[in-house]
Amino acid sequence: MKHLLLITLLFFSFDSFARDWFAYDVPFARCADSQSYKVFVSPGTNPKKVAIEFMGGGACWSAETCWGPKLVTWIHPIPKIPAYSYLTSSSSPLKDHTIIYLPYCTGDVWMGNHSADYGNGRLTHHEGENNFTSAIFYLKQFYYFKNIEELVVFGSSAGAIGALANIHHLNKLAPTAQKIMIADSPGLHWNEKFWHKFTSHQLQDYTKKLKKTGLNLNPNDGLFAPQIKNFCRRYEDWKIGFIQSTEDVVMANVFGQMDSMEHRLNVLGPHGLRHIILTSPNCSVHTPDGKGHAFLLLKQYSWLQSDMFTKQGLLEYVQEILN
Repeated sequence: MKHLLLITLLFFSFDSFARDWFAYDVPFARCADSQSYKVFVSPGTNPKKVAIEFMGGGACWSAETCWGPKLVTWIHPIPKIPAYSYLTSSSSPLKDHTIIYLPYCTGDVWMGNHSADYGNGRLTHHEGENNFTSAIFYLKQFYYFKNIEELVVFGSSAGAIGALANIHHLNKLAPTAQKIMIADSPGLHWNEKFWHKFTSHQLQDYTKKLKKTGLNLNPNDGLFAPQIKNFCRRYEDWKIGFIQSTEDVVMANVFGQMDSMEHRLNVLGPHGLRHIILTSPNCSVHTPDGKGHAFLLLKQYSWLQSDMFTKQGLLEYVQEILN
């Protein structure tokens, strides 16, 4: 029941939005259940400004977690946009930008590149990386990426991981543009057991994918935050903002299988994001003290509102990153 509640919260409790959206079926791309994959585009008033949102929503590693009954993600086609974030809502400061919304239906945090047989009589296609690259290649035909002067990329939860993991592709997309990324609730502060639930094929995909971005996956170490300092250096022409709560109930309890206080100690300790990127001129982090997750997504802009992280505080931080 708690997993179904999580999916409902992440996908269906969102703000309304008044822009026009166009759906594109992407050739050579598919959801994990083999059905076709589509993306959504809302043209802006300034064709030289583009924003890309990576949809989030969990991850899976078995028949039970991908197909049920222990469902922790969604692997089927998404016929319409289910989740408007603050940056694609009616209150968005990106009103001039063409916004590209990338649905998530592969259960692999945008890093998969294989099909899995979990013994339930159906293949599960973890092909998130291919969906992203195929979508970008296809949309290039419509000149959405011609002469970009500003590129804003963002995502929450699995979408934040997807944005970070695909930054090398995004870099090539707009090499001379002003580039901004907001990674909302990516986790990055797990313990040594975090990777143990994933299959060997998933770990191979994730290791290969992260290596392309300059990150190293150690299957016995889930604490990624210390690597972010070098990550920021590597992508010094990006302005990158992280939002990560101290006791993130989803990243800690649901996917990390760790105690919230252990997560808190990791975030606030000497190897946590807040300390690691203090001296990074192009990166910053906002660490609300509480159990909140996916702050950009929900109508309240916080899964569990805390006294130390108000809606206004979030808006000010996001605006600071965008300016």
